[in-house]
Amino acid sequence: MPAQQSAQHTSSRAPVPFVKWAGGKAALSGRVVKLVEGEPFRRYFEPFVGGGAVFFALRPKKATLSDSNPELINAYTQIQSNVEKVIHELVHHQETHSKTHYYSVRANPPKDLPARAAWFLYLNRTCYNGLWRVNSTGGFNVPMGSYKNPRIVNPEKLREASKALKNARIICADFEAAITRLRPRPVFGDIVYFDPPYVPLSKTSQFTSYTKEDFTEDDQRRLARAAHVLAERGVRVILSNSETPLIRSLFPDPPFTTEVVHMPRAISSVGSKRGKVPELLIHN
Repeated sequence: MPAQQSAQHTSSRAPVPFVKWAGGKAALSGRVVKLVEGEPFRRYFEPFVGGGAVFFALRPKKATLSDSNPELINAYTQIQSNVEKVIHELVHHQETHSKTHYYSVRANPPKDLPARAAWFLYLNRTCYNGLWRVNSTGGFNVPMGSYKNPRIVNPEKLREASKALKNARIICADFEAAITRLRPRPVFGDIVYFDPPYVPLSKTSQFTSYTKEDFTEDDQRRLARAAHVLAERGVRVILSNSETPLIRSLFPDPPFTTEVVHMPRAISSVGSKRGKVPELLIHN
């Protein structure tokens, strides 16, 4: 049997997310870590890695990180294996950042993979609210943000992230493929944390397209079915989503426990609507 690890910090210098991500879990990561603190587990899976806040807080020795966004996954892969090249490219963007440079870069994604990762991270650090939104053809279309002096490159942060990612398996895949068809798959003794695109709270709140394909209600139901199968197999399942009747109905007690947590709303076009909102933290 593979050696087990425990949900506990393993380094005095904590790596942190290197992307700004709508719906990022920096505020929730400590709560998720406490849920599994001290529990022995073999491997950690995160099929919607996004900013990776929970992964970086948990710092598992064996992890599979996946996402359907190819640009995000390329950034993770290049930070893992070519961090110095990415830093070099970002330094150039830092030195030449301007409105003209932003829109020129946005319109001309490079083919070289480390440069492409830097292209993604530069846009992420300088676009409006750090959103990643694409049109129907997959083109990034978020306007430039109004930051006076954005910090585009933080070499120390990127190098620490690279160390944390050293032994991670990073794949671009739909969540279902990542946990059912690609090996190794989660089994008894593993942890899976799901942080899918949230069910919108209103008709106007779903204003981003994370990839050119939307995450629909059918996808939420598909995710719930997959989570139930994992739970039946003895996998530790943790999931976060919005506080809605749909999500409550998809994860009944038993086998799941549902907690309401109040998290800061990081993105809203109306300043007065930014604040804490109830979300659901679901686990077996």
